[in-house]
Amino acid sequence: MLKKEHALLEELIKQLPDFAAFKQNFYPTATNWLPFYWLNYRQTTYYTYRLNGLHQLSLIEDGLNRNIRRNIQKAQQAGAGGAPFPGRAVLSAQ
Repeated sequence: MLKKEHALLEELIKQLPDFAAFKQNFYPTATNWLPFYWLNYRQTTYYTYRLNGLHQLSLIEDGLNRNIRRNIQKAQQAGAGGAPFPGRAVLSAQ
């Protein structure tokens, strides 16, 4: 499987035009970027949080790390869109 992923990514890279910058957002399950690394590409990781069981918001809130809850509150206070948790704020998923 890994060998096939490498081959597919290498084929994708071959088809890219010459450029000064390249931005690609991969689906969260894509974790293999070695062919890009081998060709000296740089990458930045952005995390996506998937919250299951949104019908039980109190259970989700209880499971969040304290720092994440604080970051959500700060984003809400800074004007980010959102819907309230019971007693807390949470960013809305679009």
